[in-house]
Amino acid sequence: MSSDYPETPITRHTLSSNAAYAKDSHPADMAQTGPAPTQHYAVITCMDARLLPSVPSALGIAPGAAHIIRNGGGSAHDALRSLLASQHMLMTEEVLVIKHTDCGFSHFAKNEVVREKVAGMGEGAKRTAEAIDFEPIGEDLEGAVRRDVEYLRAEEALKHRGKISGWVWETDSGRLRRVC
Repeated sequence: MSSDYPETPITRHTLSSNAAYAKDSHPADMAQTGPAPTQHYAVITCMDARLLPSVPSALGIAPGAAHIIRNGGGSAHDALRSLLASQHMLMTEEVLVIKHTDCGFSHFAKNEVVREKVAGMGEGAKRTAEAIDFEPIGEDLEGAVRRDVEYLRAEEALKHRGKISGWVWETDSGRLRRVC
């Protein structure tokens, strides 16, 4: 590893896990754009490491079946770039927006909460944070799901706006509940 990027326990674990995987696996041909997801759908969900698709069987997602787009809070705004490529280049037609209970983004209701923490890193960091809408969820989880679905359904650049649904994953029971 380059001395500019020191080895850490995480990088060591990642490399050793990958070596074991590559030894027994036959990697896909990555010389061309990959195939479209076999089920032609995309899931927008939170980056929370406790959640699906860390456990893809919870949604019945087989490898290659769907595009999984993850970001903080499961934001449709953040996911739009990936979703446009997914629909226009790789033939996805349906979108599931899945947010979850006990999301870190539900623990704050205003951008200022995050901006104040980032601003402690200096003026450059403060300017960066001030330019970002962190899309806090606050107490209105279902409202956040509805707003994201409405945003995507109104986005004229998307090819398939009629097949967009919104869901809440209940972290205490593992159950998925349709919102819209």
